[in-house]
Amino acid sequence: MICFKTDPPAHSNLNISGIPLNFVDEAKILGVWIQNDLRWNKNISQITSKANQKLYMLRMLKKFGFNEDELITVYKGYIRPLLEYADVAWHSSLSAGQSSALERLQRRACRITLGQNFTSYAEALRTCELESLFDRRENHCRRFAEGLANSSRTNDLLPPTRQACHARNLRNAHHYSQLRFRTSRFKNSPIPYFVDALNK
Repeated sequence: MICFKTDPPAHSNLNISGIPLNFVDEAKILGVWIQNDLRWNKNISQITSKANQKLYMLRMLKKFGFNEDELITVYKGYIRPLLEYADVAWHSSLSAGQSSALERLQRRACRITLGQNFTSYAEALRTCELESLFDRRENHCRRFAEGLANSSRTNDLLPPTRQACHARNLRNAHHYSQLRFRTSRFKNSPIPYFVDALNK
């Protein structure tokens, strides 16, 4: 139960098999930390902590003689998935600082991999044939949104198209109707973000 009213109603007691459920400020659900204010501070903190531990492993492999291609393979297989887990759920709501914190981890991985050959992050991405994490999250969200739209089981999560709302022919009739929102919290939530991605 999440409520943003200035004067929230009293919580009713919830029980499962007679065992009362405690109200908490944060909970881990399917590997993702959810906060009662719908921010992602805890989740990003956990992601960066785990990824930092893996970067130490990457540094040791470099020390033991792994070449650049092998290090990039290790990064793609064992470290980058941590930085992208369930990213379609939280990408749209990230602050600039949180996005930068994730990007810095990939930058460090590039620096470890290239060693003295590292000159800049942009050049390192080209050399290692990597995309920025931001660009990858954008692509993940777009593909996920397309999957929602193309599935009969999930397409009702999206608003109707302009063509479905109007009898006459309209420009960009295949575009989805824009959702109306009163808060930035809803504006930056996944579904409005997916609608914008599909309409581009």
